[in-house]
Amino acid sequence: MTEVIAIAGASGFVGRRLAESLKTSHKVIGLGRGNGTDIQGIEWRTCDLFSLKQAEASLKSVTTAFYLVHSMMPQARLVQGVFEDFDVMIADNFVRACATAGVKRIIYLSGIIPEGKLSRHLSSRLEVERIVSAYGIDTCIVRAGLIVGPNGSSFNMMLNLVKRLPIMLCPVWTATLGQPSSLDDVIKALEKLVSEVQINGVWDIGGPDRLSYIDMMAIVAKHLKLVRRFYPVPFLTVGLSKLWVSLVSGYPKELVAPLIQSLKSPMLVTKKNLFTELKIEAQGFEECVKHGLENPHRKTPSKNATLLQVQHTSPINHQSVSKRTKQSKSEVCSMQRLVLPPGRDVKWVSIEYGAWVVRFLFPIVKVESYDSGDFDFSIKLLLFFGPKIHLLKLRYDVGRSSPTRHLYYIRGGLLVSNNAPESGRLEFRKIPDSDQIMAAIFNFQPSLPWWIYKFTQAKAHLWVMKNFGRYLKAHRQHNTKDPKQLSS
Repeated sequence: MTEVIAIAGASGFVGRRLAESLKTSHKVIGLGRGNGTDIQGIEWRTCDLFSLKQAEASLKSVTTAFYLVHSMMPQARLVQGVFEDFDVMIADNFVRACATAGVKRIIYLSGIIPEGKLSRHLSSRLEVERIVSAYGIDTCIVRAGLIVGPNGSSFNMMLNLVKRLPIMLCPVWTATLGQPSSLDDVIKALEKLVSEVQINGVWDIGGPDRLSYIDMMAIVAKHLKLVRRFYPVPFLTVGLSKLWVSLVSGYPKELVAPLIQSLKSPMLVTKKNLFTELKIEAQGFEECVKHGLENPHRKTPSKNATLLQVQHTSPINHQSVSKRTKQSKSEVCSMQRLVLPPGRDVKWVSIEYGAWVVRFLFPIVKVESYDSGDFDFSIKLLLFFGPKIHLLKLRYDVGRSSPTRHLYYIRGGLLVSNNAPESGRLEFRKIPDSDQIMAAIFNFQPSLPWWIYKFTQAKAHLWVMKNFGRYLKAHRQHNTKDPKQLSS
């Protein structure tokens, strides 16, 4: 029976090659923000992974799902938050949607996790691993280091450095050992995993060579027939390294940073190597370089090259996609991570937020909480005696909420644009296997002129959420619900 396979991140470096490889023997569904029509022979579903509803619709009929997305940014004009939180949200949406759609297996391409203190990017990948494994679906996690292949960002970055610098002062991190893999071999392994259903859990993957970044650059120089000199130096910090590598290679700091930060620790296979388990004779680094140099189509990515962006309509409605893109130019995404007090759940946080914000904003803003769960933020021009002006109305969606997620749709008010999308929402969500929750606003379109909004309402929202976070921390520390004590 032919498997129905979905690939989240199908337009990326690994995803595109995987789709091309699998389409001859399986039905392949590509998920991505672009329309993906240049990948022939697969069904493309445009999907915004920041929307759980769209992710659920995109994964219908799928049996096996590949998750190849990292550090994806929301499609909005103003983004408040950090990439770790964005990674958590899209991963949780993806896996929740897999559970709802009846997906039998998830295969996640992660990064090798070294011992000791992890970089932010590797810590984020480890957190995503926990989320992927948290919903009872069979899961295979493949941890890879540097993947070398035509048009790969890491390989092209290395190539540009070698081409442009005859003499290189190499910081300490360039001496760290890594175990690079060929893109061809990684694709072979991922393709084999589709039929090897008994192989689950966490696996490392790496080629036969253990090399430092200096060693790799020397091999690249040899194949380019260039004479290069490498001189180790101790004084270039990671921060400075990001700047000079970005400047010389032509790649944005946002793309350079994850590579350099991860190279502070050896990126070596420590678990059982998946290549060995699958009986794949992995290529050495020199062969990888030779293959990579055969590809004539290389280009330096833009600042957003690391941000795999994924949206959904099925079938594709190009008019609605164009309309959505225009809307995003004036939309807001704001995400804050908050602590969850012991013995409490998202429902408690949601109700507590309603009670707390009434006290916190009084008497400037009046907040009314209803039995239905709805909230109404309003103000009176003359404080207690003026006419009431509704600022924001939040409607609680009981059908789309659960013990681990409470969802409110933004349904009007003076501060909401008349052209705002119906998908504008606030939600509180529990992060699986943690004592943290996410408070997030998506697709919010303000009515205020943008420059006024940015320096008033946007900052006011962060101020309110920051203080609510302090309230939750105090509740956790003091194990009390006395509002006077907790507000101090």
